[in-house]
Amino acid sequence: MFESSLNNEITDLLKSKGYLSGDNGSISNVQYFSNIDDEVFSLYNGVGVRINHQSVIIELIGKDCLDFLHRITTNSTLYLSQDELVKTIFTNEKGRIIGLAEIINLGDKHWLKTERYFKDKIIAWINRYVITDDVNIVDVSNNYAVIDFYGPQKFSFIEWLFNSQNISFKSKKIQKIIIEDFDAYLYSSEIDSSNVTPLFIIIHNNHLAKLLSIIFDNKGPFDFNLIGNTAFESYRIEQGILNAENELNDNFNPHELNLSELIDTKKGCYIGQEVLARLETYDKVQKKITGIEFSDDFQLVESNEIFDTNNEVAGYITSKTYSYKLKKHIGLGVIRKKYLSGENEIFYMTKQNEKIKVTVINLPFIKTIR
Repeated sequence: MFESSLNNEITDLLKSKGYLSGDNGSISNVQYFSNIDDEVFSLYNGVGVRINHQSVIIELIGKDCLDFLHRITTNSTLYLSQDELVKTIFTNEKGRIIGLAEIINLGDKHWLKTERYFKDKIIAWINRYVITDDVNIVDVSNNYAVIDFYGPQKFSFIEWLFNSQNISFKSKKIQKIIIEDFDAYLYSSEIDSSNVTPLFIIIHNNHLAKLLSIIFDNKGPFDFNLIGNTAFESYRIEQGILNAENELNDNFNPHELNLSELIDTKKGCYIGQEVLARLETYDKVQKKITGIEFSDDFQLVESNEIFDTNNEVAGYITSKTYSYKLKKHIGLGVIRKKYLSGENEIFYMTKQNEKIKVTVINLPFIKTIR
């Protein structure tokens, strides 16, 4: 969590710029900064900036880091060049997800950018398997902040913001940029036509308030908004962006969550490799992540199971929200394959024994084009 002094500094800055008023959330849990509809508009049509309190950095030092990570995660890391990054998955012996991380090679050190939800699990998992390897873990999660830039104007906005620098937008390449008297790191894990993958800036916490002030003072002609939790949750589910706590956990394996591209099938063994290879080779994956639409609103309590008309479990709700773009109640769910066609009626049973119809929707709910 942010130290109290930094927390107060950011809060004061946001209030001075008119972004915090009334009871719209604490600094790490702001539900809206201005207007939810305006924030959604920026995510889809302009540039939406999110102070990502959930992203953290774990630092690895030692000559064996890449070799070690290559042996215990799903993707190939062995030949990762300096200033390159790769996304990979930590899985257990059953092929279930422990955590996701972007491994960033900075030459003299390696960063694992991950979610706060995964941090302790990943550190414990690495410590479990480091024996004679020259790998040392440094928990720097309280030292760095991450800012996410979403929307079709994000590239132009970054160029506008740092117009004195030679900004280069390349997939899986990290770039060090100089901002006045301090450094920051800019990258995207993927530059794609869907325009959903954000640009990230990693910066030391000591300079976060200064960078935010520069951003606020140089919004230019862009459709700019800070993004709160409510608008982002709507956007996240509409775009099928998986959440660390809801979807990316040990209830599921990577194949069920459509993360097979993060598995290098040509490399040697890693933890969980045999299970995941068998699931893919013999088509044993029985359920998949998908979008779901609900006929009415309801409170998701206790059970998250979805049933068919024979009262058999058809799947599980993992996330639920109100879509401000679609004006519907939608969610994400891991659904058994035979129900994905939508031919079979499925429903959620509320605590009051009310049936809520569930309709399977292909992801994303809303297609975006750069």
